[in-house]
Amino acid sequence: PSTHGRNSLLLSLIPVLVWIAFAAWYVTEQLKVFRADGHLIKAMFLSQSREHLASIGEYQLAVTLNPDNLLAWSNFTLEFLRVGRHEEALRAAQQLESLSPNYPKAHLIKAAALYRLGRYTEALTSIEAELRLRNHPEAYFYNAIVYRGLSDATAERSALENLLLANIKGRIT
Repeated sequence: PSTHGRNSLLLSLIPVLVWIAFAAWYVTEQLKVFRADGHLIKAMFLSQSREHLASIGEYQLAVTLNPDNLLAWSNFTLEFLRVGRHEEALRAAQQLESLSPNYPKAHLIKAAALYRLGRYTEALTSIEAELRLRNHPEAYFYNAIVYRGLSDATAERSALENLLLANIKGRIT
């Protein structure tokens, strides 16, 4: 009877131990997200103060602690573009795109990095992907400058016309 009692006691403790293990894991993960959000907010303030290199460091900490934070990846990419670190911007944009291919402006940010690297054909592919998802002026602007880089004046003019139409439509609706 005492062995049966001990086994019964151990079996009754299993759910409690599982719950404690889950709670420890959950709290640890939530603390990471909380800390990541703190770095994200600090990075955003630094960016507004034009302290872009410090901002990049904070975004790096944010994405390390919470690698699924799409806003952090998006802003991280933009900071790299601002300081001329285009290869790093491209890698961050590719990470953002892989995490969420439909994230607003993911393809556009990637196109901006590709454009600045002189990889116009790839940039055009990213812009076209963006335009399939969203019809917004910035995409038409990059579309025009990429066509300029490709020396295609007709396509550049068409993209500029679409830019004007997108701006007019946005103001009317």
